[in-house]
Amino acid sequence: MEPVPAAGTFRKPNLACLGSLFLFGFPLSIGQFSSQILNVSDRYIISILRNDAEAGLYAINHDIADASVRLIIMTLMLSGYTAVTECYEKAGREAAERLVSTLSRMYILLALPIVVGTYFTQHDLVLLVADPKYAEGADILFWVSFGVFLLGLAQYQDLGLHIARKSGLLASIVTGSACLNIILNLLLVPVLGFRASAYNAFITFAVLSIIIPIFSRRWLAWSIPWTSLAKIAAALAGMAVVAALLGRTSEIPYIRLALQTSVGAATYFGLLLLMGELNWRTFMKLTI
Repeated sequence: MEPVPAAGTFRKPNLACLGSLFLFGFPLSIGQFSSQILNVSDRYIISILRNDAEAGLYAINHDIADASVRLIIMTLMLSGYTAVTECYEKAGREAAERLVSTLSRMYILLALPIVVGTYFTQHDLVLLVADPKYAEGADILFWVSFGVFLLGLAQYQDLGLHIARKSGLLASIVTGSACLNIILNLLLVPVLGFRASAYNAFITFAVLSIIIPIFSRRWLAWSIPWTSLAKIAAALAGMAVVAALLGRTSEIPYIRLALQTSVGAATYFGLLLLMGELNWRTFMKLTI
């Protein structure tokens, strides 16, 4: 075992190790910078090509939708990346691919009902957390939340690139997506207004979630059990019917929102339990 240097002594850094860290981390920093450009450039483009009022409408509604899904992304990904990397090193590629599939299934199961629920509650949701004047732009919440959902899915799909240390390739893909988003905004915002940015974000993240697994599968293939996806879709359909019906039950937005959220969620998870996609033990872990 290599001796530990005494307190107060200086140890010469391992330049080869530092160089390896730099070569891996620098492209990721470029990719992260491009991702930030993708997140904020639309607001500046709307402000310049349209007006500040539309930029404000977009920003408030975008942030409401973004936060609703990103919370799930952060919660699951904080442990997911470490778990997959450790599994790959100890048990091999096939075990890591099964783990990624399981984590992706759980992410879809938890995040997609938020996206669908947003479609039926978006106007009332804005009234709950923001000034009523911003409700004019509430119809973008669904598209923004769907786009953020796809971005979260891409973070499971790109784990193979992280494991293979292909940070340069990952940064190139993210940068290309940011450029696509800017081009679409420059073309469509003058014509369609601030709503175009929500549509463009969805398109950009959809392209990202299609491209990334194509490049990543060489090192770690991404897949989702189609049977699970079909059951989740069926449960979502049941939830959507309930949410649509409950949307007509009250003229008071907060009561309507509470009913749609609670009964809709109960319907969704109840159907998953009935179809065997969830068991009681897993359900209790999710709800307690």
